[in-house]
Amino acid sequence: CNYLTSIQLSDDLESIGEAALNSFSRMDSLFIPAKVSHIASNAFESTNNLKYIAVDKDNKYFDTREDCNALIETATNTLLRGSSDSVIPSTVTALGDYAFSMAAFKTLDIPDNITSIGTGAFKHCLLLEEINLPEGLAEIGDEAFYGCSKLTEIVIPDGVEEIGDGAFNQCQSLKYVGISDSVTRIGARAF
Repeated sequence: CNYLTSIQLSDDLESIGEAALNSFSRMDSLFIPAKVSHIASNAFESTNNLKYIAVDKDNKYFDTREDCNALIETATNTLLRGSSDSVIPSTVTALGDYAFSMAAFKTLDIPDNITSIGTGAFKHCLLLEEINLPEGLAEIGDEAFYGCSKLTEIVIPDGVEEIGDGAFNQCQSLKYVGISDSVTRIGARAF
């Protein structure tokens, strides 16, 4: 669906499955209806043109708190999908799988409240040059920064115990990596 720019989800929709809206590269807005109670982790993996993300105020499972312009799973405080225009709220503790995959930003400071970065969270963020990881971070998931070809430097803070498989694979511009003593496992093809 390369030319699809918008989609209106039914008010009766309850679940969005694996890769349901994957690769909708021109879709610029997303509205989650009130009855949606399940969204698969990679449902929006390559929707890289999103500018506006909203959730019905009556939805009990997902929200867009603090006008953050991001989709958040309420019970776990996990940001599921954001865009280059999103703000990570201080109440969010995890960045979910593919949360910012293919987003277009050059720099990003991840707030100190984030303890986990999911699989492919920043996969193919082709413009990303600089990212600051928080001190409270404990886990960097598989392929978290895979294909961030302009990323030049990464410092893994104290507290991180595991760097997932392929976490920084295909980061051709990476010139410096600082790994803290707390890291006990570096996954296959991590760099």
